Amino acid sequence: METKIYNNRLIKFAEHLLTLKNHPEEGLFENITIIAIVGNVAIPYDMKYPSWIFDQLVEIFEEWEFDEVTGEPVLADKLTSEGTFSDICDFFNFSLDETSIFDLEGYQQPGRFGGRVLNFESKTEDIAFNIMELANSRIAGYGKAS
Repeated sequence: METKIYNNRLIKFAEHLLTLKNHPEEGLFENITIIAIVGNVAIPYDMKYPSWIFDQLVEIFEEWEFDEVTGEPVLADKLTSEGTFSDICDFFNFSLDETSIFDLEGYQQPGRFGGRVLNFESKTEDIAFNIMELANSRIAGYGKAS
């Protein structure tokens, strides 16, 4: 049942992004370093992603607000919020691999999650498409053993 909540959130987010036309921040991105832990080894990975889309979460979901100090969108529950990217991972139940749907340097996994390979010219519709494709691949059970 919980998985359905996460997928519904993804679909709602994607549908909202599809309503945005020529957003003034389209094309802007931020860089984040993600640390993958493999065994006892920490492997850093730099990802460029369209951070501005996460500002939209405040408009869509009551669980989100803008941080009064940083101005970044965060989960309203201050006890669990660790910053925007961490919060989106919690809110949508993203695995590390699933966050690749936002990578603007083309490191998506379309064979696994569907979607389009993004680049710095990708439009909001492309990002929304990737989000919807991830939800669809989750619903189809990409993570289930065959």
